[in-house]
Amino acid sequence: MLPLILLVPVQFIFLTGCKQSSYDSMKSYIDNIKVIDTHSHQGMPWKKKHNLFDEGLYLHTDLVSAGMPEYSESMQERHDAAEYWDHTESYLRFCRATSYYTQFMYNYKELYGMESPDLTKEDFLDYSEKMDRNFKNYEVWLDSGFQKCNIDIMFSDRVWQPFDTDFNTRYFRYVFRIDELVLDVSECAINKKIANEGALKLLGLEELSVPDLNAYLSYIDTVIDLVIAHDVVSFKIGLAYHRSINFETTDPVRAEKLFMQTTFTETERKELQDYIVSYIVSKSVDHNIPVQIHTGYLHGNSNLLDRGHPMKLLHFINNNPDAQFILFHGGYPWMGDYIVLGKNYPNVYFDIVWLPQLSRTAALRTLHEILDCVPYNKICWGSDVGYIDDAAGSLELGREVVATVLSERIDKGWMTEEMARDIARRIFRENAIDIFHLKDYEY
Repeated sequence: MLPLILLVPVQFIFLTGCKQSSYDSMKSYIDNIKVIDTHSHQGMPWKKKHNLFDEGLYLHTDLVSAGMPEYSESMQERHDAAEYWDHTESYLRFCRATSYYTQFMYNYKELYGMESPDLTKEDFLDYSEKMDRNFKNYEVWLDSGFQKCNIDIMFSDRVWQPFDTDFNTRYFRYVFRIDELVLDVSECAINKKIANEGALKLLGLEELSVPDLNAYLSYIDTVIDLVIAHDVVSFKIGLAYHRSINFETTDPVRAEKLFMQTTFTETERKELQDYIVSYIVSKSVDHNIPVQIHTGYLHGNSNLLDRGHPMKLLHFINNNPDAQFILFHGGYPWMGDYIVLGKNYPNVYFDIVWLPQLSRTAALRTLHEILDCVPYNKICWGSDVGYIDDAAGSLELGREVVATVLSERIDKGWMTEEMARDIARRIFRENAIDIFHLKDYEY
């Protein structure tokens, strides 16, 4: 009898080991979804050389937080990969547990075949050389990355040149960032003319006078008409990087009076800006264009972190019930406040863009809580990066987070696998088609 007793457990172990886990099954399914990335900064100006320690990329901020001195101008001009490594190595080891580091390593894993969980100097130099080579023929490299990562299209928020509509629409869809229209208004009021070179180029003008508020609003109308003609999919408000997102109501008569002033207090400047934000949002309603809003944490190491608290939007959302608002980043670290806005308001949607990079565990908790509280036709995903190399790692981390949450809910009996697959399709593709009216794309 002893051999028989021994055979049963061995057979059981063998059969159990062959069965695919719910996580593996869900991750495999998600990997095969053709992704619509609803927020990126793809198309940023290329440098002559590239590596993923570059200033402005996410891991750099963790290195600075660990105590690393900022790169000197001469170091950035030389952009020598070995010099970058020597400068960062002693700080990099302390960042290996962060989610930024995880995305950094996934970049190499997905596009360059990296297998080790840690990066050596030899690895870094090798990948930096390959990246430089790839960026010399970026169009081909971009296409390769799209195919390898199974990406359909990306929305491009061209923050560095928001009025430039001339870019590759094979891969990207245009998001118009409204910040400069808002921030310029007080200077335009003082000088009674448009000085924004990007806007003037879009308008095909060398100069444009704006003698009163109505003229400035007419200028905004013309800009909006032009970006709509270039198939804009969304407006974007990134004003948290400049001021609070507490957009209050300014009476039109008060706004007209403010525009005729030649000096402004900070309070008056905000009043006029708030009026312009409300005006642009009213135009988004007229044209059926959704509005994406940065909420929560700000990229970098020295920002005023409370500017983007999602609850600052409460009255603004209340006052614009017909607008479609897509709130970004899970409102991190104020995820609960962020979630209740989507739970309460039919016109508030979520994009969990950047949240997995900020904190993988926060992303897991937040997605669980969103699914507990909010209908899942309101969730999108974006990469929030500027290069395809970075997008590969961002997408892999996002897929990992969604697969983990959904498989945990399957294992607990909270949902069926069929429901989980429906949610995954919605997050990575189908919700974007519905929310942003992408008529040319199919489920």
